[in-house]
Amino acid sequence: NVVGNLLIFGALLVLSVVTTTGLWEQGPVSELRLASPLGQVITFAGFSVFAFEGITMVIPIYVAHKNKDSFTFTLGWTIMGITALFSIFASANVVLYGDVLEPIVTLNLPSSSILRVWVSCAFALGSLTLVFLMAFPTYE
Repeated sequence: NVVGNLLIFGALLVLSVVTTTGLWEQGPVSELRLASPLGQVITFAGFSVFAFEGITMVIPIYVAHKNKDSFTFTLGWTIMGITALFSIFASANVVLYGDVLEPIVTLNLPSSSILRVWVSCAFALGSLTLVFLMAFPTYE
């Protein structure tokens, strides 16, 4: 769905610009803790697993894929690319916000900012429109 993809991409672009601008203007946080309490590690693990929630769609997508020989290669590089994107995005936000980083990154945007509302709505609407795309292969 083009609309859902554009909404998600736009929201990620806005968050990336905010993070990059913050790093440029404020620099990295002075104290960066490299260890976390167990509760934060469990939260991190939960969000990490949720990030790959669509992985269950691999089999129906494989069935619908025309060139099965290239599927494993394409899937592997896609997962590595998504992992790299998530890692870079998350690391930049950790370096910018440090200990005050919220589990949901939109909560780090200023509460009076229209961006906070727009980005949250874009993610919600984008996710809503992409649900049908994820369900499509299962109905074939």
